[in-house]
Amino acid sequence: MVARGQASGPKSTAAFEKSQLSGALTRCIKVMPTANPPVAVLSIKPPRNSTGADVAEPVYGGYANGRGDVVLFTDEAAYGVNFKKQTLQPRPQLNPGAQARYDRTQAGDDFQYGNKTFRRLSEPQVVEICESGAFTLSPRQLPY
Repeated sequence: MVARGQASGPKSTAAFEKSQLSGALTRCIKVMPTANPPVAVLSIKPPRNSTGADVAEPVYGGYANGRGDVVLFTDEAAYGVNFKKQTLQPRPQLNPGAQARYDRTQAGDDFQYGNKTFRRLSEPQVVEICESGAFTLSPRQLPY
């Protein structure tokens, strides 16, 4: 007799192998370098009262929402930009559906996701933001 929650026979082996393969693919995808070269480099200062040196993060693109809020993408993170305070706030990365729309959109053009309109930033816009100075990393603000 098999205990509740356990599988028996070949079915469990196949399920285990599938979950192992899925986990391995996920790990490979997360560390795989992006195919596109970075557009600019963002200088990030550590949060106040923190020790550490400035970090240079390659930026691959970004978008602005209808209110004019700007988000930049690095290799592993997305940052909301506060121009007045020269700060960056960690933001969630685009979900797969929004990412697909972003990828199909030409730089400088609008794209729709849900009932919202976003504008994909052009390369000169991203470069201008990154060259405007070093930004301080702010603590994560919840909720998004």
